Amino acid sequence: MSSNPQSVLDVVLNSASVAGRKTYLHRMVYIGEHNLPLQGKDNIFNVFEHNIWKINEGCRDEILTGFLLVYSTHFAHILEVS
Repeated sequence: MSSNPQSVLDVVLNSASVAGRKTYLHRMVYIGEHNLPLQGKDNIFNVFEHNIWKINEGCRDEILTGFLLVYSTHFAHILEVS
């Protein structure tokens, strides 16, 4: 065991370096309530997809990815982005 403890940032940067990555990802979890329809033109899936496309249009090292769980009035959206 090393006498100099590493910070979490040191571990993440070292792991990214070993994997040949120049960036590392942030994971965000959004949990919320909605009143959007599950079917139709303005459904909740189209709203989230539109927002992701708009974010990915900008300059990013890694595109925004993740997944969306939708229930009748609630959602959980897990996103990863640099």
